[in-house]
Amino acid sequence: MQEMIALVGIVVALGLGAASPGPSFVMVAREAVATSRLNALAAALGMGLGGLLFATAALLGLQALFQAVPLAYLRCTGWVDRLAGAIMVGLGIRLIAGTARP
Repeated sequence: MQEMIALVGIVVALGLGAASPGPSFVMVAREAVATSRLNALAAALGMGLGGLLFATAALLGLQALFQAVPLAYLRCTGWVDRLAGAIMVGLGIRLIAGTARP
């Protein structure tokens, strides 16, 4: 059950990353403006399916790794938590420092 909770966390993180705008958004917007809505829809579906394929492959790979070497999961949880905490602290500092600038 604990493995499923970890996998759900990974899926949520990948989903949030996929939902944030980036180069794929620029490409879809360019297709919508320069060509047609149909081309933009095809580009958006392609980006979505590509992201889904990538996320599925990543999750299956991690699941296979953790099933083959259960100790890898236990070793990863400690430093991943600390790394995620350090990233969040860094983002918080950048956010606070950015509000001080005009």
